[in-house]
Amino acid sequence: MLCSGALRCACGSGSQTRQCWTAGSAKGFRPLSKLSQQVPARGHFPFVSPRPTSARVFAIAEPAQETSIGTADRLSKQQARDVSVVITTSASDGDHCPGGEIILVGENGQASTAVSLKQAKPRFSQDGRPQDRAFDLLVSVPDGFSRVGAIKIRKSEQPLKPDSRFWLERVEIEDEDSDFTTAAFAEAWVYAKHKWRTFFTNQVHLPDQTPAGLLALRAEELQALSQECKAERHPSDRIYNYDVYNDLGKANAPRPILGGSQYPYPRRMRTGRPLHADGSEVEPSKPFGSPFPEDRYIPSDESFSTEKQSQFTRNQMIAGLPGITDTLFEKFKALTGRHDQASFASISAIDKLYDSDIWQESHGGTDHHRHFRAPKPFVYAGRSTAWEMDQEMGRQALAGQNPCMLCPLTSIPMGSAITAEHLMSAVEGQNVQDLLKEGCRLFEVDYSFLSSFLPQVNQQKDKDGNARIFMYASRAVFYLTNHGHLRPIAIELIDVPDSSNPQALVAKAYTPDGDADLWRLAKAYFTNNDCNYHQMVSHWLRTHAVTEPYIIATRRNLSAMHPVAVLLQPHFKYTMAADRVARANLFGAGGFIETTFSMGEYAMRMCSSVYDQHWHFDTEGLPGDLVNRNMAVEDPKGDISWKGKQYKQVLQDYPYADDGMLIWNALHQWVFSYLKVYYTDDSLLIADKELMAWWKEIQEKGHPDKKTGWPQLKTVEDLTDIITTMLWICSGHHAAVNFGQYSYYGYMPNCPSATHQPMPDEKDPAAWKAFKDNPDRKFLDIVSTRAETMSVMTVVQLLSIHDPEEEYLGDRAPGWTSNPEVLQAFSEFQATMRSIQEAVTCRNSDVSRKARFPGYTLLAPYTNPEQQKLIRGQGVPNSISI
Repeated sequence: MLCSGALRCACGSGSQTRQCWTAGSAKGFRPLSKLSQQVPARGHFPFVSPRPTSARVFAIAEPAQETSIGTADRLSKQQARDVSVVITTSASDGDHCPGGEIILVGENGQASTAVSLKQAKPRFSQDGRPQDRAFDLLVSVPDGFSRVGAIKIRKSEQPLKPDSRFWLERVEIEDEDSDFTTAAFAEAWVYAKHKWRTFFTNQVHLPDQTPAGLLALRAEELQALSQECKAERHPSDRIYNYDVYNDLGKANAPRPILGGSQYPYPRRMRTGRPLHADGSEVEPSKPFGSPFPEDRYIPSDESFSTEKQSQFTRNQMIAGLPGITDTLFEKFKALTGRHDQASFASISAIDKLYDSDIWQESHGGTDHHRHFRAPKPFVYAGRSTAWEMDQEMGRQALAGQNPCMLCPLTSIPMGSAITAEHLMSAVEGQNVQDLLKEGCRLFEVDYSFLSSFLPQVNQQKDKDGNARIFMYASRAVFYLTNHGHLRPIAIELIDVPDSSNPQALVAKAYTPDGDADLWRLAKAYFTNNDCNYHQMVSHWLRTHAVTEPYIIATRRNLSAMHPVAVLLQPHFKYTMAADRVARANLFGAGGFIETTFSMGEYAMRMCSSVYDQHWHFDTEGLPGDLVNRNMAVEDPKGDISWKGKQYKQVLQDYPYADDGMLIWNALHQWVFSYLKVYYTDDSLLIADKELMAWWKEIQEKGHPDKKTGWPQLKTVEDLTDIITTMLWICSGHHAAVNFGQYSYYGYMPNCPSATHQPMPDEKDPAAWKAFKDNPDRKFLDIVSTRAETMSVMTVVQLLSIHDPEEEYLGDRAPGWTSNPEVLQAFSEFQATMRSIQEAVTCRNSDVSRKARFPGYTLLAPYTNPEQQKLIRGQGVPNSISI
């Protein structure tokens, strides 16, 4: 059989027309099954490009079939025989498989003899060429051996390499004397220290339906992963426990511990590192000759693959630097003529960053570093003044980097400096009170709560003891015009002038029909709030931080052969490894956030406050989020379902919600179809002890500071909603708030990460005259400095690039299941993803959809190589992998 033309062959050839065969027994080769043709190109629709040889895409053997009584009788009469095993690994010694042994375990509990992996021979394709990283091995199984249910593998010890390991991708078992072929998907590091590791096959079982011969192995694996161990972990360990965020500080820069009554927060992976007297974790030491501390512990199975680690190391080096290198500043000085002051000389000096080779030269100018160049961000490319336009600011509230904050405005907030009079001139002659009652023409984004942090935030100092930050809290009111454009019509800036009296707020409103230069500054202060909130809450908290406890609970409570664990697996891939890097380099003391964002060292405390007051699991799914923000209202004819009722959207042109609901509905249907295969009625779900323990532990150990907002788990429909919410967070929500960062933050004037001075005051005549004589100069002195700008540009560029081995919605390695009902449901899900791709393209070409111009692609399921080249986010990965 031919491999799918969109798939790279297991032999690594990348040919779209060549036949790819899988090894059978010693007698010869057997062609691949037709199932391999059902998998579309991974994340490249409709654009297909060859995959690198390092990508983990596998050929598939014939699907395992349920063992019939006749087959079982035939097996019981057979004598000991050889079973063909195909091992795929990323580490080999020349033409030899890594040293170690393998044992096959049948579902009836019988085990084969241990066979040395060194006996494995390179696997050859039909034309006689060896297939990269694939090895054939014969394993002798005893008389009466049943279908393989588990594989046990160990790595040989090496005296001079105590942490020796190899990456095991999969094991494929072919038994010509029976009617089945089985695969075990490992995708894990096998350490010599592990002794014998157990991997289960792609046959899934509910706890009460586990074959008798696998019951003990199932229990042993869960016990090993969930053991309560407080000792310091080692890289080879596979232990999952919870801990508070006590690893954000340093010896000379302590930070509060997040998690508990004072600072409620989700839990993270425990490392077991020693603690200071205050309960904070001792910072890892720096290995000799390295500028970076050693990695904090995560279980070995959560670590990056070799290819992923290589790319992330480059990210870590950039994000971990305290500032931009001297070389980069020298290039910048030559380019702009300014080196003695922190701010840019002019707006045009910022523009030159995208026309020069400063980035490439500063990083060596080689092909290896070419992605560090600064292409023109989406918000700037072809429309360099768009960032100043009110219409663009409104569009970004619907389809920008933080599109999940907008709410209908139905009354003027009590105590606000914004009044109905401020709004009258911008509403095209309509009555403001009537518009407020209508509930679909006036909207707001409210960051007024940030005022409680201003006394601390505005006291932050730089290394020379000078005031570093001046930030306002803010609120913006938007109006939907008769022509369908959303525009800001009023911005309120809130200050706390006396830090000793934080309740004494001073607020002032600004409108577009007032002083144009003040209006531009008011928008900058507001977008600064938006940028800080987005990075810490919409992105970090609502995706990375809340998901880590789900992963820990899944590993501790759901066996790898549990159907829910199999469903969740691709959506948790690499998340814990990404979180580890983020805590070490982005959110900790002296890291990226503290040195480049206004909230600085108070950012994580703000994050804790939002989690405590506003985060609830049942409103984290897209329907619940829209209803919670009143962006969807109850309507029996509405097409949004939530908690047994129907809703319709308030806005008919809201790209984030419009495209997001397509993704949500597809995920929901896929999850329900999958679960119904295994939970044919609700009694099976209620009797599932692993599942009930999983949901209980997420609440009580993963999120113990949140007592409300957790849905019940009594029916398959309940479980469908819960899992769809998790999948949405890991895929659609994360894609929408992550991969467009460079598009909008890459051009600093559009969204400054920091502000440094207060608004100009007419009461100071000299300062006011200087401002009016050169408003650009004051604007640049207020917004992000050169160092902050270039640091943000570098980091968000790296965060916005899709990894070459990214797996998108609808991507799974061929052979991940052999259940025909599941395969059919998954095929339908893949078809839906392709139709969504087409729908997004069609919507983007509809000129009546004002908010989509010049195109919203963040929730288009598959990536586009041309978009990637320009770093314009497109594609929805399965997991939070960066």
